[in-house]
Amino acid sequence: MIVNLFKRIFLFLFVKDYIKKAASDKWVFISYLSEPFYKKLDETYLNRHQNRRESIIIADCFHQFGFNVHVSRFDKPLIFRRRKYDVVFGLEPNFEKISQANHDAIKIYYATGAYWEFQNKQIVTRTAQASQRFNYPFIKHRMVAPHQSAIIADHIMQIGTPNTIKSYPKEIRHKIHIIRQSITIANDLYQIKTEGSTNKKSFLWFGSGGSILKGLDLLLIIFEKYEEFTLHIVGKMDDDFHSMYSGRKESGNIKYHGYIEITDPCLMSIVNECAFVIFPSASEGMPGSLLNMMYLGLIPITTSICASPEMYKLGAIVDLDLESIEGGMLRLNQLSDAELIDLSIQNRKYVLENFSLEIFRSDFCNALSTIFVNQKFKDRK
Repeated sequence: MIVNLFKRIFLFLFVKDYIKKAASDKWVFISYLSEPFYKKLDETYLNRHQNRRESIIIADCFHQFGFNVHVSRFDKPLIFRRRKYDVVFGLEPNFEKISQANHDAIKIYYATGAYWEFQNKQIVTRTAQASQRFNYPFIKHRMVAPHQSAIIADHIMQIGTPNTIKSYPKEIRHKIHIIRQSITIANDLYQIKTEGSTNKKSFLWFGSGGSILKGLDLLLIIFEKYEEFTLHIVGKMDDDFHSMYSGRKESGNIKYHGYIEITDPCLMSIVNECAFVIFPSASEGMPGSLLNMMYLGLIPITTSICASPEMYKLGAIVDLDLESIEGGMLRLNQLSDAELIDLSIQNRKYVLENFSLEIFRSDFCNALSTIFVNQKFKDRK
């Protein structure tokens, strides 16, 4: 409670809104990220997550459509102004709050993951399974506070795939416009081995918070069983999961590296040791961590909620159980070196052709065009 209070005070005092004027009376309120607009020259900051560059593009697209743009951080405490908005865009909780104060506005919810009820159910189920398997009282991490954003929205811009859409209630799926996100890594950051890696005994898990949600508990069991395989874990474990992991018998084939910046050469050293990225997550949109590793030539082993239709031919799409994950790993291990190299090249080509910043801009602006066609905006005073 105290931590949340200090966070709210910090956001209110130190995270500035961003406003860009246009030659019209149309206004859009963007509930997303405002910090990137003041750190455009800070490459280290921008490289930490693809959403930072994307937030700048989102505002730019609205401005191209003639809107005055007001960007505010999605969870910053609000002070309501007298201004009315023609469009409200972005994430909860402020998307919902501003929408309620602007009933006549077009409301566009920006969804970066699966539907919140689906995700929460997955977290509850997976946490209970892991607690029973490891006899450990895990905390339910990444639970989403209930909200009505997708219900009240006129449109939903979704980072994800057709499988992500299936996580939504059927009656609101028609609102969804899929947007392809961008990868974080710029082409000039790494000298990429275009021939790929043929070390099919090494796997990389690359992720952030939500260790159980993203399948690390299952991978510990599998790799403790298959000692001939090596699992590299890059990313900070949840504190309770790390406590459980630290208390287990050390497995020489499981190597925990902790958090590594995506631009750190140490990460590329680990990537070059692996043929596969393994990410059995229970709830996602389209995980940027997975796409970034596919761009670097790793072959994905992941679940259907993470996978586009094209990815079914680029790796192994598995169910969320030990047998299915093991089966996917063993199937890919039967491939020849030549087949592995070909898959590696295909994965990089797929990401390069579908998940650049330019493609994100195109998808986003095209979705806005579809939403705004024949739309007449009332003048705002």
